[in-house]
Amino acid sequence: MALLAEREALQVERDLAVAQAAGAQAKLSETEALIAYLQLMIEKLRREKYGQRSERTARLIEQMELQLDELVTAASEDELAAAAAAAAAAKSGNVRSFTRKRPVRKPWPEDSERERVVIASPTACTCCGGSRLSKLSEDVTETLEEIPRRFKLIETVREKFSCRDCGKVSQPPAPFHATPRGFIGPHGPFAGPAPPATVYYASGDRRGEHPQKHLAGFTGILQCDRYGGFEPLFDPQRNEQPITPAFCFAHARRGFFELADIAKKARDGVKGKPISPIALEAVRRLDALFEIERAISGKPATAWQTGRQEKSKLLLDDMQAWLLRERETLSRSAEALKPINYMLRRWDDFARFLDDGRICFSNSAAERALRGIALGRRSWTFAGSQRGADRAAVMLTLIITARLNDIDPKAWLADVLARIADLPAARVCASCCPESGNACAKPNSLRISRPPDPRDPLA
Repeated sequence: MALLAEREALQVERDLAVAQAAGAQAKLSETEALIAYLQLMIEKLRREKYGQRSERTARLIEQMELQLDELVTAASEDELAAAAAAAAAAKSGNVRSFTRKRPVRKPWPEDSERERVVIASPTACTCCGGSRLSKLSEDVTETLEEIPRRFKLIETVREKFSCRDCGKVSQPPAPFHATPRGFIGPHGPFAGPAPPATVYYASGDRRGEHPQKHLAGFTGILQCDRYGGFEPLFDPQRNEQPITPAFCFAHARRGFFELADIAKKARDGVKGKPISPIALEAVRRLDALFEIERAISGKPATAWQTGRQEKSKLLLDDMQAWLLRERETLSRSAEALKPINYMLRRWDDFARFLDDGRICFSNSAAERALRGIALGRRSWTFAGSQRGADRAAVMLTLIITARLNDIDPKAWLADVLARIADLPAARVCASCCPESGNACAKPNSLRISRPPDPRDPLA
């Protein structure tokens, strides 16, 4: 009994320590957010007083605003964690929960479009069960909701009633608000029966350990280029079942295209490198395979496999024999040797698309999903922290998956945020996933991409 009591006392002390640490972290996050807010206000006041001094000042204000958003979000997350820790500790000890002070917000403009939503009032007293209720007052929560090209204010009304029998006041509970602080083509390259989806991960550099970590539990087909960071995933001695690679022909073509870029040669003039006849012929052969893929695009996987066996296989076998012959005639310093070896050394993994209609001929669909990230890479340097970058990756996952399924991301997110509060956590994914309402499942194929060469029209 003494040992049990001592164990319970230690558990209470541990819960109290965790709650106090979470509360301290929440207070620290609130202080950092307040400091960033005050710094931003000071810089804006200086700008108003002294005028626009330089473009650098404008960029500094923008960066400070992004930093403030990051800190406010982090403070909210830490506050929720502190509340959860305090609730757990309250069961075994006495600890005061942390509540962040709410800033006083200016009222919304009177001419804003408004929608009044009245929550169903109680029909009986929550204390004695009496039905003789009279209205006392109401609490109104204003939430700013964006509708494309216009805004409206939704007033959520919770009417208060007093019981004439016992005097007890009854009121429906406040609804959940997803953002309580009010921060403001038919062609598809996928042949599988499941709706397409995309997943983004954020990493601070291009080291191979990041994709290896992201794909640690994945098994199936990985459509990608020959980036060295993927190689450990294809190792037959891998603890998990090894991943099957399917390499991208757009990346293979890119190496030849750079040596056969006639337009670039015309721009460079005599100073440019001469066009490689072998590279030019390789591009021509690969373009013929791309034409076959365009003809069967949008059809079921079985039609892809049939079309490839009937048309692509003969051309690909002939290209392999041609590459082997040409490689024998080249010196070790020949520039065309690199793209030739790029394909021949993993030829079976390039040719795997012939026998599996689920595999795409190229990785261009995934690269198009990354093109916007590549074009705005300077903006992503101001994510604020790894946690901020992870949030951006989550939002990109939802938005781009919605687009792949021909769903308006803004309309879908608005619908999800309106319904998610009333769903149990176990049903959220199954009911709100943008892939046509299906539950999220581990995919049997995956495409990994890097930014394409903008000069290549087929990239």
